Amino acid sequence: MSKLRSEILDILKGKTGQLNSGVDPRLLTLMAKYAVGIIDRGIYSFNDFVKHLVNELGQDVIPYLKSAYEGARQWPDIINNGLKNKMTPFDQVDNADVYKILNTPT
Repeated sequence: MSKLRSEILDILKGKTGQLNSGVDPRLLTLMAKYAVGIIDRGIYSFNDFVKHLVNELGQDVIPYLKSAYEGARQWPDIINNGLKNKMTPFDQVDNADVYKILNTPT
């Protein structure tokens, strides 16, 4: 996970402050892989996932949190291990306010 974390942080740092640079396509795949690891460790709820990832990766990750969580939901290991059913339902994730989650005490 530490190599994956480093790759994500390198991409995020490379994009910070760049206007109209778009999303590095590697970032979405790396974030989904990272999310799979977090969910495999038992962090199933989207609220806990958000707080955990921002704590580990910083504020720059916020725009990608929903994509990462939903990408992980469809990951074969998550489906095959029955973890998909333990995750927060899609409609709740889709409607979630990440900033509100981050400002809610645990």
